[in-house]
Amino acid sequence: MLIIISMKKSMLLFFIFLPNIINAFDVNRGYSSNFFDNYDLRWNLGNIGYERNFRDNSAILFVDFLNVNFKHNHTRVGLEFAPMRIWDWRDNDSENISSFSFLNFGIFWNAVDVIFANNFFNFFIGPFNRINYMHLDNSNTINWNRIVYTAGLRFGLVASSYDSAVNNVWRTISMNFISGEVGFRNINGSNTFFTSVSTDIVMIVIYFVSLVMNND
Repeated sequence: MLIIISMKKSMLLFFIFLPNIINAFDVNRGYSSNFFDNYDLRWNLGNIGYERNFRDNSAILFVDFLNVNFKHNHTRVGLEFAPMRIWDWRDNDSENISSFSFLNFGIFWNAVDVIFANNFFNFFIGPFNRINYMHLDNSNTINWNRIVYTAGLRFGLVASSYDSAVNNVWRTISMNFISGEVGFRNINGSNTFFTSVSTDIVMIVIYFVSLVMNND
């Protein structure tokens, strides 16, 4: 019951800070026959990041795989989904808890959404809500009672092609240079504040490849 109340409060705050949500129903405003003028579809191979929960000072390493992001350009409201997230929790007792979540779904609004550098970079800031569910834990069984609900403010710098003249599949590929989140989290009814930072898996690969090349 507590997590349901907390989720309702966070969703209420989300819409309070979403003054132009009403415009989402005005889908014909600024409508174009070009799909990419109206909607923004992006995906990347995944992100790797670090989180900290303030209540118990626990640290979390996580990896998201195949992130999909769909946004309505006029309202800047969108949905995000990842088919799998790997969690590695470490609490104050240095106990490691590893799990996989298979339902990772969120909604966001980019209050600030700036495209620059010849339509190649996108910087955004805005509120979000996310649910992580269907956790496969250390017992190798799905824990149907474990729900991680997160709400707060996020920012990010993404590289991709934002030129509407490009209408092929390559336009949908993006790379997360850096992103961060801060806000509220509810884990099975336990509330905490948290902060996180992440980057694209491709960025990590590029970094290690450059190290190897510099050592040769």
